[in-house]
Amino acid sequence: MLNNQKGISGIVATIITIGIVLVGVAIVWSVVSGVFDTQVEKVNYAEKCLGIIISPTSVDCDGEVCSVKVERGLASSQDIVDGVEITLDDGESTLTEQTGNIVTSETIEFTTDMEAPDAIVRLYFVDEAGEAVYCTQTSTYP
Repeated sequence: MLNNQKGISGIVATIITIGIVLVGVAIVWSVVSGVFDTQVEKVNYAEKCLGIIISPTSVDCDGEVCSVKVERGLASSQDIVDGVEITLDDGESTLTEQTGNIVTSETIEFTTDMEAPDAIVRLYFVDEAGEAVYCTQTSTYP
């Protein structure tokens, strides 16, 4: 009947197997390298944040203008931060203002009708995509 039984040769089967394995490795590598790149970027920003000490030292709100004095500590790293976010809280509402780098000691003023006794300061850097990456540490007054 059928005497012509041919199959895939061993060499062709090996080449197909190697090709499938290489495609699988490429897919896994692309996923893993993406995760590593994201984590390395987060670690780099966290390292930048560690040595920078910027904190509010006074808050003076008179019902129209709030003045928040923000100082950079003497022991602080002098690396440039892309911004400082100041949040005022009067117990009922919050107001957030953003400013650029703080060199040594600056008083930041903005208009508001709040009588806020407290201020929270967070530092941030702007990543390559233009998004703010906030440092985990915050400084509060009082």
